[in-house]
Amino acid sequence: MVPVLAGFIAFSIADRPGLAPGLIGGMLASSTGAGFLGGIVAGFLAGYTAKFIADKLELPDSMAALKPILIIPLLSSLVTGLVMIYIVGGPVAGIMTSLTEFLNSMGSTNAVLLGAILGA
Repeated sequence: MVPVLAGFIAFSIADRPGLAPGLIGGMLASSTGAGFLGGIVAGFLAGYTAKFIADKLELPDSMAALKPILIIPLLSSLVTGLVMIYIVGGPVAGIMTSLTEFLNSMGSTNAVLLGAILGA
């Protein structure tokens, strides 16, 4: 679910060139333990990276057809993957772990407060 969420967040930002980098970033978020929050970060990162590359990269007319099919997804996947592995993955995984432990510790003692937090 997380890779699909990240992929379609990136798709909504950068259209077709953002789909593959978003899916890759979401898969890395799942594998590093960053979970749902990491998938959201990966989707935004991949989408805006692909959009930036699409706007700033100028190619000759002979290579213009390769831009949305090969060049933008490749560069965007590289940037998204490296940022997810080396910068974002660890801290977001720690946040997810601490949130999970906090909500598990609230289990039976504060059921009303737990329900309010989960409802919000």
